[in-house]
This record gives sequence, C-alpha cells and structure tokens, in this order.
Amino acid sequence: MDRVVRITGAALASSALIGQAIGADTHRSGVEWLLEFRELLAKKNGERTKVIGFDDPFDQHCPTGTILVSSVDNDLGFIVPRFSLGDAVAPGGRTMFFGTGPNNSPEFSFFNGTCRYDITMKKFSLHTGGETEIGPAPVDRVRQEEQMAKDLKAGNRIDQRLAEPESARADSAHEPTTRPLDGGVVRMGMTFAAAPARLDFSGILFFTPWSASTFLVNVPEDLTLEARRNPDKKTYDIDVKNSVARLRFSIAKKVYADGLWVRAFGE
Repeated sequence: MDRVVRITGAALASSALIGQAIGADTHRSGVEWLLEFRELLAKKNGERTKVIGFDDPFDQHCPTGTILVSSVDNDLGFIVPRFSLGDAVAPGGRTMFFGTGPNNSPEFSFFNGTCRYDITMKKFSLHTGGETEIGPAPVDRVRQEEQMAKDLKAGNRIDQRLAEPESARADSAHEPTTRPLDGGVVRMGMTFAAAPARLDFSGILFFTPWSASTFLVNVPEDLTLEARRNPDKKTYDIDVKNSVARLRFSIAKKVYADGLWVRAFGE
C-alpha cells in the first residue's frame, strides 16, 4: 500500500508539473513544453538543466562529447573523459580533439575535422549599479618557467632511474595481448582574478550534432540557468547566475567548408 501511495504521489506531482509546463500557451510545440517540463522537474530536485538547439543549415558531422564542468571560487575547470574524445562509433563520427588558448586563457575548443565548438568564458560581478567583468588572473610567467624547468629536471632523473638495460627488456613478440583501457581524463581550466563574487556549481556540458545541453546538480535555490541565441555575435550563450555573479559560456559553432572554417548560425 505504501508503495502505491508513493507512486501515486509521484504521478500527481509529475502531472502538476506537466500542467505548469503546458500552461495557457497552446501554440507551443510538444518539444518546447517537454523541455520546460524537464527544467521544472530538475528544479524540483535541486538541479538545473537547459538545452539550446543549433539551427544552422549545415550538415557536417559534429563531435559529440560530455564535459564535466566545475566552478569553485575563482577557478573554472573542464574534465573530459578520454572515451569522449573518440566518438568514431557515432554515424560519420570522428575523433574529437580539444584545444586552449595561451596560459590561463578563457578560450577552449572541442573539434573534429569538419566541425568545432569554440567556447569563450566570461565572468561578471553583479552589484546595484549593474555588472563588472572579471578577467583572467594574471600569469606569473617567471615563476611558471622556473617550475617547468624544475619539473623537466625531475622528469629526466626519473627516466634515468627507470631505464632498463637492453638485455632486461621484455620481448614484445611474447607480450600477452590486452585490450586497451578507455579510462582516464583530460583536464583544462582557468582562474579568474580574485573577486568576492563567488559562484560555485558543478555539472555536465554535453554536445550533440545539433544542440548543447547543461545539467547542474546540488545547486542553491538562488542559482539560475539561462540559454539564448546571440544573433549579433552569432553565438549560443549559456548563463549561470546567482545573486552576486554571472558566468557565461559563449559557444560558437563552426564548420569546415571549401577549405575554410565558417561560423554556423541560422539567421
């Protein structure tokens, strides 16, 4: 009986959310109200989700991949499962690559040979007079070069210590055949300049050939998630916002056509 009551309660709650999603607007498509229903359901569970569709006329095979996104204080991080970098199993799929700009750059790219997503990150501090952009933290290049030299020197010592005599190395012809491991991750990220405007969240950003989706978990009540097309810059913008800060993912989709990378955006 308890199980029946729980199922009935869940069904009634879902029905109420569906009714709220449909609302008084009967002119929306089934896809539109279904997306709104998903957003309402996520919010009820302490989550946020948003899907933005790419409406360009190109049919190039774009990469599909899942990216873990984490924002803690001034640090922003992307973690990409290595398995997501090889989406050749998808129809017409190709290996997905990634790239970043110079040190501590807010520019990130995910691409294959025919299509790419360029992501520019921006953070803003919100106040009564409006908002102020917070740029990347300055890079101490001297200290960074010293650390790189130290790491390289340490790496050389390890290589020398682990080097095997030629006679002791295993015969590759007699090594057992093993399946490759698909584990591991690739890490990217940046640090914004120190500011009291703190915005903490974690979730996933994932791409399909025709959309980008964001799903955040364990979020505070005041956190909002919005997505919109930006015709002026021909980008798809995703904003994560609380009462003191806003973080924007500005996504530019590009396709390779006639030897050039062309921005793909439906007018």
